[in-house]
Amino acid sequence: MDSNEWLYVNDYDNTVRYILGYKGQNTLCCIGINPSTAEPNNLDRTLQSVERIATSNGYDSFIMFNVYPVRDTIFEKLPKEENEQLRKRNIEEIIKVINSLPKPVNIWLAYGDLIDKRDYTRSCFNQIKSELDKNEVNYWHCGITKSGNPKHPLYKKANTKLILYDEI
Repeated sequence: MDSNEWLYVNDYDNTVRYILGYKGQNTLCCIGINPSTAEPNNLDRTLQSVERIATSNGYDSFIMFNVYPVRDTIFEKLPKEENEQLRKRNIEEIIKVINSLPKPVNIWLAYGDLIDKRDYTRSCFNQIKSELDKNEVNYWHCGITKSGNPKHPLYKKANTKLILYDEI
C-alpha cells in the first residue's frame, strides 16, 4: 500500500487517538477496541496485520477507528468510567472520515471480546454503529469469537478473507 498522506487525529499529548490510516481509491475502514502505540510510518503489530489483510482482500488503503479512543497497550488499564467528551469526539471524527469516502463504505469490525470487559465499550460501539447506519455501509468480519464478537486481527494470517456480516 502506498501511504502518501496519513490521516492521523490524536490529542495534544498523544494519549488519545481517533484516526490512523490513509485513503486510496478503495479504502477499508476497521474498528478495533482501543488504540495502542501505532503512528504514521510506525505501525504496531495490530495495524500491520490490518494493512496486510486489507491488501489481501483487494483494498489499497485502510483507516483505523476504535470503539474507545484512549491509547494503552494493556486494555485493563483503560479507565473504569468513560469520558463522555472523548466518546462524542470519537464518533464525530469517525463520521467525518466516513462522509469523505465513496459509498458504500466497507467497515471491518475487529474489536474482539474485549468489548465486554468495560461497562461502557458496548454502548460506545452501539452509538458509533447507529451513526454509521445513517450512511451506505457494509460490515465485514474475519471470524466470530465463541462469545459472538468479531475477532481481533492481530493473530490472523495475511491472506485471511473478510466475510460479509449478515446480521449485527
